[in-house]
Amino acid sequence: MFDVDELDIGFICLLLVLLLIVCISSYYDLRLRFVYEKFNGIQMEPADYYKKPTSSLFHQLMVSFSVYRNWYILSAPTKGELRDLRAISAIRIWTMISIVYGHATWFSVSTPLRNPLFIEKNYHLMRSMIVVNGGNLVQTFFFISGFLNSITLLSYVDKNRITKLKLFIRAIIYRIIRFIPVLLFMVLLHATWLHRFDDGPYWDKFTVYERQSCRKNMWTNLLLINNYVGGDMKCMIHTWYLATDFQLGIIGTALLLMCMKYPKKRNFILFGSIIVSFIIAVIHFYVHQLEPILMLPPENLRNQLMGNPEYDRYFYDFHAPTHLNTGNYLIGLVIGYFYYQYKQSNGRTDNRSAFLNVLWHCSYLLTFILCFIGFYFYEYDIKLGIWSALLGALLKHIYGPIIGILFVGIFNRYGWLIPKMFNYGMYRILARLSFSVYMVHLTMGYVEFTINEFTNKSHSLMTSIK
Repeated sequence: MFDVDELDIGFICLLLVLLLIVCISSYYDLRLRFVYEKFNGIQMEPADYYKKPTSSLFHQLMVSFSVYRNWYILSAPTKGELRDLRAISAIRIWTMISIVYGHATWFSVSTPLRNPLFIEKNYHLMRSMIVVNGGNLVQTFFFISGFLNSITLLSYVDKNRITKLKLFIRAIIYRIIRFIPVLLFMVLLHATWLHRFDDGPYWDKFTVYERQSCRKNMWTNLLLINNYVGGDMKCMIHTWYLATDFQLGIIGTALLLMCMKYPKKRNFILFGSIIVSFIIAVIHFYVHQLEPILMLPPENLRNQLMGNPEYDRYFYDFHAPTHLNTGNYLIGLVIGYFYYQYKQSNGRTDNRSAFLNVLWHCSYLLTFILCFIGFYFYEYDIKLGIWSALLGALLKHIYGPIIGILFVGIFNRYGWLIPKMFNYGMYRILARLSFSVYMVHLTMGYVEFTINEFTNKSHSLMTSIK
C-alpha cells in the first residue's frame, strides 16, 4: 500500500468541490423555482418549470450543475434535425452493450482459469467469433461520430453567421469541454484511490500497474494523444477511443469547412479523402506486416492488461491509430453530408426504393458475415504481403458503407419491426449516458474480476459455462 501523497489529497479535494457545486447549484435552482412561482402567483409542475430556460446568463451558469434541471435535460425529447435520427440512440446502446461484454470477456480470460483449455477451444468455434472478432464494433461509433458531425455543423452554419476559422476553433473547444472533465476525473481516480478500493489475489497486480501508468502518462490522456504516445505504460487503455475520435473530429471539421469554401470541389474533397485513407491503410498494413484482423488470443489479452510492451506495440500499430480508423469516420461524414443536403431540399424520409430495400436487407447478412470472418484467420495461417494488406484496409473501410445502408433503411422505415424497436424513447436517456458508462466500465471490470478468491471455472465467449 502506498502512502497518501499530494495527488491523493488533491483528488479528494476535487471530489468535495464537485459535490459542493452540485449541492449549491441544485439548491439555487430550487430557490429560483419558489421565487418564480411566488412572483407570478402560480403553481407550476416541476417538469414544466425545469424545461423552461433561465431568465439570465448568470442564472444559467448557477443552475448548470442542478440535479433537477439536468435530469429533465437528460430525458428531454430530441429536437431539430436530430429528431429524425432517433434510431441512432438504439444503435449506440446496443453497440455499447456489446463492447462492455467483450471487455468483460477480456478481463475473465486475463485472470487464472480452472479450465483454460475451454477458452482455447472457443477460438475454434464459429459462434465465439461474435465476441472474439468484436473489436471492429468500435467502427460503428466512428461512423456515427462522422455522420453527426456533418449534420450538426452544417445545421449550425445555416442558422448562424460565423467565420470558418471561428467555427473551427469553436468545434475543437466544444469537443475538449465534452471530453476532458470526465476524463480528468477518471484518470485521477485511477492514479490515486482506485488501488485502495478493494483487495484480492489479482487486485494489486492490475490496479498498482494502472496507478503507476496513470501517474506517468496521464498527460497523454489529457492531451488526447494517448492513441500514439505512452504505449509502454497505458493509463486507462480504453480511452484511446477518445483521442482517436477527437483527432478525427478535427480532420472531419476541416474537410467540411473546405467543402463550404470550395463547393464545386465538394465531391473531390470528400471522396478523395476516403481514397487517401484507404491507400494509407494499405501502406500501414504492408509496412508493419499486420494480419487483416485484430488477433486477440488469450495471451495477448492478458499481456494487454498487465503491460507487456511487445503487445502494446501491436495494439498501437493495429487498433488505435487515427490513420487506421479514418475510413469509416469519413464515410459517415460523407453520408451525413448528403443526408443533410437531401433533407434541406425537402427530401422525403419514407423513400421506398426497391434497390435500397434490397441493399438494406443484404446489409444485415453482410454484418453477420463480418462478425464471423475472423474464424478463417484464427484457423489458418495466411501469407502476409500486399494482398493481406489490401484485405486489411478493405476490412477497415467496409463497415461504414454497411452501417450507412442500415441507417438509411431505418430512417426510411424499411421493414416493420426494426424501425419500431430502434425508435423507442427509452434509448434516448440511455444513449446520453453511454459516454459515462464507457468511461467507468473498465473500472468496474477491475472490481468484478480481480478480487475473486478462487480461479474462474471458465468463460464461455457467448456459450454456456462448462
